[in-house]
Amino acid sequence: MKKIQQIVLFCILVSLFCNLQGMFYVQDEWTKFSVVHLGEVINNTITLVNDGENPVNVRVSLSDFLIEEEGSDVYLQPGTTERSNADWIQFQSNFTLQSSQTYLLPFSIHVPDNADLEGSYWSILFIEEVQEFSEENPEIININFKYAVQIINTIVNTEQSSVEVSKVTFIAPTTETEVRRDTLSFYLNNTGNHWIEANIRVDVFNENAEFVNSFVAEKIRVYPKHEREVLVPVTLRRYTLYHALIVTDTGNDNIFGHQVSFFTE
Repeated sequence: MKKIQQIVLFCILVSLFCNLQGMFYVQDEWTKFSVVHLGEVINNTITLVNDGENPVNVRVSLSDFLIEEEGSDVYLQPGTTERSNADWIQFQSNFTLQSSQTYLLPFSIHVPDNADLEGSYWSILFIEEVQEFSEENPEIININFKYAVQIINTIVNTEQSSVEVSKVTFIAPTTETEVRRDTLSFYLNNTGNHWIEANIRVDVFNENAEFVNSFVAEKIRVYPKHEREVLVPVTLRRYTLYHALIVTDTGNDNIFGHQVSFFTE
């Protein structure tokens, strides 16, 4: 999601130079999360703003998405992934925002009354400004902005939390990598059934089980049955064997510890 926000910001900055007549953007959270009951209907909105001088045509679409190990987003047809909630969501797909208008885009979530549902389900709403090429003003460059808002629903009282750690590797900076300082790399696998935003700390010990230091990773989001690489900046002696305790806090008093060993080459 961070990558999507960066792309959106780039488009907005470019538009300042390309077309000063319009400014359309989403003024809201990038994730809409709710805990839901079976059979429940949830009504929500997304705030859209047109600060420009001209009306803006807007198109809204829905997509499934998965996140690969390295953090890349993969977009798929809505309703095709195992944990998609796309079929639950109803929304307004086409409309026009007038000049200087703020609009609350309504959408609703119709949770199926299905006892087999448990854990988290998600999809993504794309909100796009639709601009056409102008023959009268061919010198104006039009950019179609596309914003992404994640819709995540977790079935109440069905969460099962568990994570696994694998592929622990020490990475030293070289001219062939983008890593600029010593880094401990490992993969965090969400083996539970609901999405997590994990806070991760690595407590490092030497061969004599003496505490050396603690290192902290950036918070990372991992969906069920997904695996993400975690990169933890570290400062350690080279050519030394270390033992570590990787502590993962996924919230709601769910804390997991994994003991690992690695050698700093």
